[in-house]
Amino acid sequence: MELLTRHCTTNLYAAASVNTPSSVKSTTVTVKPSSSTSISITSTSAAHPTSRSTKTTLITQISNSTSSPKAISTSSSKSSSSPSKISSSVKSTTISSTTSSTPTVSSPAITSRAPPALLAPTDYASIGLYYHNKHRLNHSAPTATWNSGQAIIAAEIASSCVFAHNMTVSGGGYGQNLAAYGASGNVRAISPSLMLATSITNQWYYGEVNNFLASYYGLPTPDMTIFSGWGHFSQVVWKGSATVGCASQFCATNTIFPGFASWFTVCNYTPQGNYIGEFGVNVGRSLGQPTIQIVL
Repeated sequence: MELLTRHCTTNLYAAASVNTPSSVKSTTVTVKPSSSTSISITSTSAAHPTSRSTKTTLITQISNSTSSPKAISTSSSKSSSSPSKISSSVKSTTISSTTSSTPTVSSPAITSRAPPALLAPTDYASIGLYYHNKHRLNHSAPTATWNSGQAIIAAEIASSCVFAHNMTVSGGGYGQNLAAYGASGNVRAISPSLMLATSITNQWYYGEVNNFLASYYGLPTPDMTIFSGWGHFSQVVWKGSATVGCASQFCATNTIFPGFASWFTVCNYTPQGNYIGEFGVNVGRSLGQPTIQIVL
């Protein structure tokens, strides 16, 4: 089986290890697809930062190198992100319970304060909120609410099966994270809700949280040269983003990944996050509370 992964965000983004920071407890949730067929997966993400000094977002794509998919236990991932002025895509390798090609850094100091309990998810929208808010609360961000209007926009973008940021639909003005997940098995058997949960938790959060170095917290503008390595994470936990709307679309073979069918997930955020000069007040340190990882 071949396994592939991509993710991207229209805010700052970068790819990191899927591993949970050693100082943070985690709860692993195993979710099996409706088919017993083993599935290889590919996913990608992109993000770009935003500058309040200009209404124009300049997106600079950094091309990803291509390589053959890894063995069944691994997944190759591409990700891109863009601050308000830049967007980049970075290729890294992630492993279900391994490290990625990006460096692992020590996690920041933690406290024992527990975030409030969240309602158990029951449908696509509540699953999107549950996993976003699980991580947001762990970084002292207020819970987000579901934006059905942004979900409709996300669905329009995802239906194109073109893995690229599109922030012009309905006038734009929103942040955006993307993820693509492809497989050589029966990828259609995977539910849209599972794809959404995997994108948020495994790729955008755990895939990048370690790339946002301890020294970055509190800085108005961290090192933007590696924004592509943590921009999805920062958008997920951005305190100023109050709503999110997402959609996951099944895409035929050869649309996003050559030789693979895939799922394409798009999440839009309002107000948009990843503003240059505002990271210090919008990206809080981890409280070290238990979080959830999805295992396919």
